[in-house]
Amino acid sequence: MLTRLGRSARSSTTLVGLLVDCHGRIRQFLGVARAVAEREDVGAADRAEACQRVERYFRVALPLHVRDEEDGLAPRLTTAPPAVLEALATMTRQHAEHTPLLEGLLAALAAVEAAPDDLARRAALAGVVRELEPELEAHLRLEEAVVFPYLERALSREVEAELVAELRARRAPVAAPEPPRAD
Repeated sequence: MLTRLGRSARSSTTLVGLLVDCHGRIRQFLGVARAVAEREDVGAADRAEACQRVERYFRVALPLHVRDEEDGLAPRLTTAPPAVLEALATMTRQHAEHTPLLEGLLAALAAVEAAPDDLARRAALAGVVRELEPELEAHLRLEEAVVFPYLERALSREVEAELVAELRARRAPVAAPEPPRAD
C-alpha cells in the first residue's frame, strides 16, 4: 500500500510553519503520484485509491494554498524589499504557469485511476510528474529561501494572526444549509 497522507498529529501554529507544512504535502503528494506511476509492487485497488487522494489534494488543497499566498500574503507585502517583491511576482507568475501542468497531472491521475494496471497510462503519468516536479520544487524553494524568512522577520503578531486565521478559515468545513422548516 502506498503511504497514507493526511493531517499530522501535531500541526504547526505559526504562519511560516503552516506554509512549510503545505509545501511538505505538495512534495509528498507528488511522491505518491510518482510511486503510482513507477512502482510495480502496488495492487490495482491501492493504485486507484492513491490516484483519488492525489487528485483530491491537487484539485482542492493546492488551490487553497495558492489563495493563501496570492490573496493573503502578497497584498500585505507591498512594501517589502525589492528581492521579496520580485519573488512574490515570480510566485504569482509561476502559479499561472503551473496550471496547464497541474491539469495534465489531474487528467493523467484520472486515466490511471480508471485503468490502474495500464502501463501506457502509468508511463504518461510518470512523464507528467517528471515535468511538474522540478517546476514545483523551484517554486517552493524560492518561497522558502526569500519570502518565508522575510515573513518571520517582518510581520507583526497581529498580521500573522490574521493570516493564520484566514488560512484556517479557507480550510474550515462548510456546514450544510439547514433544510427549510415546515411550519
